[in-house]
Amino acid sequence: MQPEREHASPKHSLGGITQITPAVRGGVYMESHKLYVGNISHSMTEADLREIFSGFGKLTEVKIIRDRGGFGFVAYATLEEAEDARKTMAGKEFEGRALRVEDARPIYQNTR
Repeated sequence: MQPEREHASPKHSLGGITQITPAVRGGVYMESHKLYVGNISHSMTEADLREIFSGFGKLTEVKIIRDRGGFGFVAYATLEEAEDARKTMAGKEFEGRALRVEDARPIYQNTR
């Protein structure tokens, strides 16, 4: 039996919109190395987010979005790092709020 391995994420075009198909690893679909982090406090900074998530591996991106509520994204160098962070941090409290940590949804790009 072949060992499980990470599969590349091919792109598919549907009517001018490109969807990135999720990678499969260990029977778990990981959209990318990027995680959505929701329910963050309004006082949290990108430096805070980086500090909280840096213990799981090399972060390649940290971003907080304020215009539509309190949420952000963190991206890791590998799927393994992202998966470990997601499993460990989902539901953990920070500044009195339970963090919502999920795989970031696929990016759709209009190619027309």
